[in-house]
Amino acid sequence: DNYKTASDQVSYAAFFKAGSRDGLMEANLVVCAKRLPTGGYRRGLSFGGGGNTTASFCENNSCSPLHHNGVMKNNIVINCSEDLVYLNESQNTKVYNNTLINTSGYTSTYAVDLQFSSTTAEVKNNAMISMCYE
Repeated sequence: DNYKTASDQVSYAAFFKAGSRDGLMEANLVVCAKRLPTGGYRRGLSFGGGGNTTASFCENNSCSPLHHNGVMKNNIVINCSEDLVYLNESQNTKVYNNTLINTSGYTSTYAVDLQFSSTTAEVKNNAMISMCYE
């Protein structure tokens, strides 16, 4: 479970931010919600996004884009109330062969969300499954 009660209530299972590069997220099992109570905005895996954008923390004192050349492959991401895969100002990203199950989408219904015009990605061979419960 990933859950945050403070400030904006947006939590991530894992992320690369602050002008990072060459991140690899491979062969992870992410269950955004299983035992903890519902609520908050739970995202699965992310390249880019808010926070840590102070230039002194970033390569060459520039945080734009927020991530370069990320690879996200062979992951299983389940039960996120927000995006299962979130790409925010992330350039040249590859999202391959992931199994993405169940997003309830408080503010969106995206399994893979590419935010902002600076985001570029190749998204191939991902299984996206939506489950309904009675």
